[in-house]
Amino acid sequence: MTARPPPAAPSAPSAPSAPSAPSAIEGLEERLGKQVATWLGALLLLGAAGFYFRLAVTRGVLGPWAKLGCALAAGVAAIALGDRFLRTHARLLGQAVAGVGVALVFGAAYAGFARYGVYDARVGAAVMVVATALGLGLAVRRDAAILATLAALGAYLTPALASSGGGARDALFAYLLVLDLGVLVVAARRRWRGLEAVASLGTWALFAAWYHRSATPGVAITLAWCLGFGAVFVGVPLAFHLRHRIALSTGRLAAAVVAGAVTFGFGCEILDGVGPRLAGLALALAAGYAALVAIVRRRLPGDGLAHAVMASAAVVSATLAVPLAVRDHGLVVGWAIAAPVLLGLGAHYRLAVVRYLGAAVALLAIGRLMTAHWSYALEGARPFASPACVSAAVVVVAVAAYAWLGRRIAARLDDAVGAALARGAALAAIGLAALTLDRELRVVGFGLGGDHAARQLAVAAWLLACAGALAAGRRAGAAWLAVATWAVAAVLGFGVALATPTGALFVNLGFGLPALAALLGLVIAGRAIDGRAIDGRAIGDGQVGAELGLVIGLVAGGALWLLVTREAWVHPRLGVEDALRARWLGLVTVTCAWSALAAATLVVGFARRWPPVRVVALGLFGLTAAKVLLVDLARVGQAYRVLSLVVVGALLLVTSWLYHRRART
Repeated sequence: MTARPPPAAPSAPSAPSAPSAPSAIEGLEERLGKQVATWLGALLLLGAAGFYFRLAVTRGVLGPWAKLGCALAAGVAAIALGDRFLRTHARLLGQAVAGVGVALVFGAAYAGFARYGVYDARVGAAVMVVATALGLGLAVRRDAAILATLAALGAYLTPALASSGGGARDALFAYLLVLDLGVLVVAARRRWRGLEAVASLGTWALFAAWYHRSATPGVAITLAWCLGFGAVFVGVPLAFHLRHRIALSTGRLAAAVVAGAVTFGFGCEILDGVGPRLAGLALALAAGYAALVAIVRRRLPGDGLAHAVMASAAVVSATLAVPLAVRDHGLVVGWAIAAPVLLGLGAHYRLAVVRYLGAAVALLAIGRLMTAHWSYALEGARPFASPACVSAAVVVVAVAAYAWLGRRIAARLDDAVGAALARGAALAAIGLAALTLDRELRVVGFGLGGDHAARQLAVAAWLLACAGALAAGRRAGAAWLAVATWAVAAVLGFGVALATPTGALFVNLGFGLPALAALLGLVIAGRAIDGRAIDGRAIGDGQVGAELGLVIGLVAGGALWLLVTREAWVHPRLGVEDALRARWLGLVTVTCAWSALAAATLVVGFARRWPPVRVVALGLFGLTAAKVLLVDLARVGQAYRVLSLVVVGALLLVTSWLYHRRART
């Protein structure tokens, strides 16, 4: 008999499956049903109420008081209904309905004096204030941030809506000050950043509107109100954090700095650009931030970010005082000096954001110098004594100091971004120095010999910058700077080379400066091909450096050959009246110049052990020999033929001797 298989064990009851996460479609459906439908419905209700009142006015069904009463009743009912929803799970719906109610009350209060004239504007403003207080109170009680924002927006719209155009300054600003204190306290306690933004935008917008509409704003009292608003927007939010010893977030610190900057901007407008007064305002702002540094250090000893930001704001404000007192170029000088100071502060507090802020300030200084104070108007300018030159010199020194300090600090803190910024600052300092020297030399040249002399000295300035970059080292940054300055010098040198030759053959600035540019290009090409500069690591490809060097070498070599050819052909023929003799002189001089250039190229090829260069030299010798046989022997006089043959033949024999000597060694 076969044994029966054992009965299968009863399977354990399966655990209930976990509810699956809502799909993207379900999430979209929920957003549409809850958020979009809520606010769209609220807007439609407001629109329906407005069209109803318009229809009622057209048909004469309702009088002014009846219409206002209906609107007020609907608004109060909507606020009550919104409060009911806020106490349930439909909080978003409750905020929308309550917001509609507050808007209805505002609209009714405004229409009562603006459209129907049934009461004074002060009565309408009082009703608006009551509606705002009701909305804010309900928002705080039910923790409804959106409703609070809507109510605050209405409060800041009230002065604009209720204004008759006269604008009592003290009454308006007192109202704003009380409103700001209340709104900011509520925003700080509930941490509603949007409410702070509404308060700031509303206050400064009303301040600006009143100031620009007022014929006699009164400098002292208006400035006092401006500083008061700035103190409120900086101090009230910080006071909550300091009282409860809560670390200041990046957004909170940014808001404090922005509030100070806006206050300073309005103060500059009020003082109407008076230098010493602006300097005093900057010092007052610096003193305020310095006081905050002391308070933050005592209340929040571990918050290094807050210390650094407040200290940086104090330093920047104090730095602005001196340039604002002297005006014009002073702002550029102030920003430039602030750059290394901020770098030092950032290193002291070990905060990268402050160190990077120094680079941004340096960039601002360079940008303002180039856009507001830089000019290439040469006539009447004083070389090396203009305000633009002095400002540029200060900026160059400050940016170079930032580069030097930044390199040391980045190495100590292992900060790759800081090191890159330091390299960029070094390149910017060298470039700005070259531009400054270019302009001043143009001024000098214009005074000595007109526009052509100015161009020659400009080429000399860029060549000097290129030579300095080559001498600075074999790092990629210096090499790229050498390439950039060489390119500028080459382009400017092209214009110099096209001018009519002067001076002795091959010994004049018209030939010498472009030729020197070509030689520097060959030096750059040689370094790149050797891999000792402009290496592949700088731009991510090991072959790109050599390829770039080859292109630069071909361009520079071709330019040098063209320069030598033009100088040899044009210069000897100047002043020669006999056309045939002038032609002979030009052809023979070109032959001799090509031979000398080929010989020099060959010597360099042997010295540097570069076979491609030696091949180029031999090719140039072949071109010269072909010219002698095909052109010179047929088109020049007997004496010139002899001279051409002797020069080319002797140089070819010397070339042969060099190759034989190389073979023996």
